[in-house]
Amino acid sequence: MEILIMPKSTALVLFFCLAIWTQAAAQPIPDTGQITCYNLTGPIPCPSYDDPFYGQDAHYIINPMFYTKLGMDGAELIEL
Repeated sequence: MEILIMPKSTALVLFFCLAIWTQAAAQPIPDTGQITCYNLTGPIPCPSYDDPFYGQDAHYIINPMFYTKLGMDGAELIEL
């Protein structure tokens, strides 16, 4: 049986890729912002728990989207 040895440079690149990926995976994913529920023909009021079409994206607000307005220099702008 032949054992393959990975070059140090390849191992280093893989290590950094893994480190970046795990950091990105730790961040919460923002909600879609969907606020309308639908049935098979169009928009409807969001149904209750036991009703058909319950559980759509519009039912859940877990990580609401938010934005920070930045100036040309990258500094946060204060809303007046």
